[in-house]
Amino acid sequence: DGIQVVLDGEPWLPSDDLTLRFELSPPPNYFVALEDGVTATGPADSQVSAFLDVFNQGLLPDSFVIQATADNGVEVDILINGELSNVTPSVAVGDSQEIELELTIPENPAQPNATITVTATSQGDGNRSDETVVLLTIVLVQGGPDAGGYFWSTSDADGAVEYDWVTIENP
Repeated sequence: DGIQVVLDGEPWLPSDDLTLRFELSPPPNYFVALEDGVTATGPADSQVSAFLDVFNQGLLPDSFVIQATADNGVEVDILINGELSNVTPSVAVGDSQEIELELTIPENPAQPNATITVTATSQGDGNRSDETVVLLTIVLVQGGPDAGGYFWSTSDADGAVEYDWVTIENP
């Protein structure tokens, strides 16, 4: 049982006493949460890493099975403590484990971004899981900085299009 006192008579005097009580269910033994809002950026035909944390928010130590899938031709490897693995070591209550997603970007991706869906499932209770999305921005072809400090990018990953750059000077 959990009892929470929200208001105990103040400031509404002359009331004798006012107490509100809520019955709170006990927290679960196993509960997993993944970090949200993770992003990564990398050029076409390269490998980049994205890092995110998996949190043990349950009442008992737990380990987690990690799964990741990506679109746009991106391949994903899961590394835990620098080793290829999809199962975390035991994570203490209230602690977290860093996960590295090694993302292999194809030479000619169809779009300038990719979505990586990551799922963590508790090994203590397989019904407990969390899912998050990692956003990958793919820089297809880039250059710069020029004399003005500007960078540029194009969608010509295979080099088939030729570009003529002209510098415009003020008179």
